Amino acid sequence: MVKRRIEFGLYQPATRYLEAMTLREKYLREYCGTAFNDCDVLLTPTMPVTAPKYEELDVGGGEDMPRLVLKLSRNTRPISYLGLPALSVPCGFNKAGLPIAFQLIGRPFSEAKLCNLGSAYQDATDWHNQIPNIS
Repeated sequence: MVKRRIEFGLYQPATRYLEAMTLREKYLREYCGTAFNDCDVLLTPTMPVTAPKYEELDVGGGEDMPRLVLKLSRNTRPISYLGLPALSVPCGFNKAGLPIAFQLIGRPFSEAKLCNLGSAYQDATDWHNQIPNIS
């Protein structure tokens, strides 16, 4: 799947990439000014859906691949684009036994704070030590 995502990126013209990089600073300033106005860290789901099984990821490329990538990365893609630090932390399993996680998002250069929060959560829980029972 990673190879297909990289190949998909090869079809984006350099002008589009440069345009996105030009807008990045503006969006970063706006996002941080709004999102972190009353808090230091955001907590969101890592993915909008439960982790898919491997078979569900093999869509064979084509038109289904970009849709799948967009769906699975909806919560992480904007944060990555803005260059903000984020940490995904295991927090349980769904009814089918598949893992779920939350994402901690911080202001620029707040990696230490995110790691400390993630570590504190893992000290208080044991989700990160549990192995999903999938078959």
